[in-house]
Amino acid sequence: MRNAGRAGPRPLDLPGRGRGQPSMRDHAGERRYRPRVCEPALKTLIFVAALAAWFTGGSAALATAASAGTTPVMYNIGNGWRIADVRPSWIVIGLGGAPVAHTWYWSAWNSKDASSTGTLWVYDCVPDCAEGGVSYHTLTVTLTDIRYHNGRAYYSLMTWYTPGYRVPGYPASTAVLHFGTEGGSIPVWH
Repeated sequence: MRNAGRAGPRPLDLPGRGRGQPSMRDHAGERRYRPRVCEPALKTLIFVAALAAWFTGGSAALATAASAGTTPVMYNIGNGWRIADVRPSWIVIGLGGAPVAHTWYWSAWNSKDASSTGTLWVYDCVPDCAEGGVSYHTLTVTLTDIRYHNGRAYYSLMTWYTPGYRVPGYPASTAVLHFGTEGGSIPVWH
């Protein structure tokens, strides 16, 4: 035996391992183990963390609800009123070859306007949109013209400025898009 003749505790009896530290015997003479010293502190820490998370989550939810009525949103991806974004990293105005804006940095987003810099991705759809190439252009996005739908403020006018590049269908390097139901019942960017 390895431990024969050596005095001292066995590895399982070391403090911090096994069942805990031995304590006094109970009324029936049975040996009882008291919990480790860190268990009550751990329970207190978990309780305090849960309490803080509950209070923080509650106040964050209230702050979000309060700001939802005052911070305008941008309706994205051409799905009508379903997808409302604040400071989106992508602006998708349609499907099937429509240009896509990757917005890197929003320098403003307030009750008056929003502006961002980024890259405009334009699909050439040659021979078709699935196999065609993509060109990339410097882009400045500006959102203005606050309107309301069901009590929620949203930007209804989007301007894309692409210096040195003319967006297809527009006579200059500035494209102006409106969010509305022109020609249909579901609002889209057009």
